[in-house]
Amino acid sequence: MANVLRMKRIEMNLTQSRLSIKSGVEQFRISLLERGLAIPTPEQLERLSKVLGTSPEELLKPAEAVALEVTEQK
Repeated sequence: MANVLRMKRIEMNLTQSRLSIKSGVEQFRISLLERGLAIPTPEQLERLSKVLGTSPEELLKPAEAVALEVTEQK
């Protein structure tokens, strides 16, 4: 999840702080999630996915799977 969350946030041109404001998930928590040091609660996962325009399942995928999907779409 860590790398996917970071990739999606950067794609949306959001800082961790801005994502925090929009999602209601604390910035330090987003930082922990992006570093793989925490697991999101179902509520946090829902809030983050909503702001990032994706599904909770997509955020939970390994980054390699997401990168492969993007490559295959090109």
